[in-house]
Amino acid sequence: MVSFPTSPNIHKQSCKVNSYLRDDNINVSNAFDLKSTMFDAWCKVKKCEFRTKNIVESVVNKQKEMMKRSVSCGTKKLTKVQKKKKKHEAVLNSVTEKNTTKADDDESKMAFRSWRKKKDEILKEQTIKKKEDEMKKQMDALVTEEIRKQDAHSAYASWQTHKTQVINMEKRMKEWLIQKEKEKVDLKRKRD
Repeated sequence: MVSFPTSPNIHKQSCKVNSYLRDDNINVSNAFDLKSTMFDAWCKVKKCEFRTKNIVESVVNKQKEMMKRSVSCGTKKLTKVQKKKKKHEAVLNSVTEKNTTKADDDESKMAFRSWRKKKDEILKEQTIKKKEDEMKKQMDALVTEEIRKQDAHSAYASWQTHKTQVINMEKRMKEWLIQKEKEKVDLKRKRD
């Protein structure tokens, strides 16, 4: 039986392979010819999939490029508007600063300090969260690596036990054959 690598869309691939095999006039004389024709059909399917994947990727890349261009144009316009707003706010702030009293300055300083404290707390929380996420990722990576090692060790151990079983079976078979040969020789001697 011919086996091919599996993929998520194996049903579609098998249908395409079957259609290629039906389309071509195939005369198969032995198993090797059958295997080679099936492999050729499978290669045709893979080439078609690869071509369609490249076409789809190129279309998607073009769309992404167009989106980037439109976004960059929009951001340029937005930055111009923001600069105008900042200039206007700066002018208004300079006018209002001249009219404010010392009490208003103290009040604004207090508000700024409280805002800065909140900002610092938020930044600390974010850094702690990032560190926790990194630690979690590292632990997950270590756990998956340990699982892979254990799987490899268990696979090696099962292979080794299978190998010893095969060797033991071969020894028993040889002993049995030797015993049968001895019995044949003994029977011949007894007859003679």
